[in-house]
Amino acid sequence: MGTQTIRAAVVGAVGSSAVAARHIAKSGIQLVGIAGHEPRQEESHLRSLAKELTVDYFGFERVNDKSVVDQLQAWDVDFLFVVGLSQLVSSEILSTAHRGCVGYHPTALPKGRGRAPVAWIALGQVPAASTLFEIAEHADSGGILEQVPFQVTEDMDAADVTAECLRTLAQAMDQLLPKLQRLDWSPVPQDDSLATFLGKRDPGDGLINWQLSAREVDALIRAAAPPHPGAYVYSKGERLRVLRSGGVVEEPKAAGVIGKVLRKIGEHYEVQCGDGVVRIGEIFNDLGEPVHLRDGTLLGTRVEDELHALKKKVQELEAIVSNLTAADNELRERQ
Repeated sequence: MGTQTIRAAVVGAVGSSAVAARHIAKSGIQLVGIAGHEPRQEESHLRSLAKELTVDYFGFERVNDKSVVDQLQAWDVDFLFVVGLSQLVSSEILSTAHRGCVGYHPTALPKGRGRAPVAWIALGQVPAASTLFEIAEHADSGGILEQVPFQVTEDMDAADVTAECLRTLAQAMDQLLPKLQRLDWSPVPQDDSLATFLGKRDPGDGLINWQLSAREVDALIRAAAPPHPGAYVYSKGERLRVLRSGGVVEEPKAAGVIGKVLRKIGEHYEVQCGDGVVRIGEIFNDLGEPVHLRDGTLLGTRVEDELHALKKKVQELEAIVSNLTAADNELRERQ
């Protein structure tokens, strides 16, 4: 009797989706297709990966659309991997896999269920681990199939955390796939009493408050670093993105006004915080142009000064309107 061919497909959008697809393709399980998220008709890098691996590809914007369900049913898979996708999948999507659906989350579930895990990991708020689990009704709540913990140090930013996620995801895939080849599907239920939850983070959460301690500012910049949009601050009416932190200055040689650049050391600027000094680097404006700062530059907005300037502008505009109205009335009287 011949060996049964196990079939699988991947649904995803990012680098972790590619890691899953590559490891399935080399495992002996037949990777029959990749479905890639393509928002606003943007082409996914997974399309080129599918071409490289010589498997079918299907692009989508909303994962639960009937067209996606139909395509997954046509692929007729035993196992469906939904990896690196922020959208929750419907029961119709889950039902397209004959034996099971695998999800991925980079925290030590049941700790850290929810949104923006990489940022929260970089902030040190949740234990890190590449966890493969059975997708269930509620997000990140299904039984655990594999879990590979990894350490996060204080100097790691979001990009470093992402690299560790991908490295340990590869390990978790290599541990799980031989089991699936034997049709060993044994998810271990999570202890819901130990579950913690991560809240959604928005780009606006990256606004730097220099009144915080240097360690808090350092952590924020690292958490918001690429692949996230970056931390940001306003200076002289311009928004500046701060993509890198050089860490906290343990024994500052300079001190100054909170939010002001103290000096430049190498490729970093030292900035005074509410408690301590932090080094920052890789600063860009909204056009993507690098920005060079001078000693004494204020990073941030003094609200009362801005309100006073705005009030003066309003008064000037009111005076102009008043003069124009008076002139118009005088012209009407002459007519």
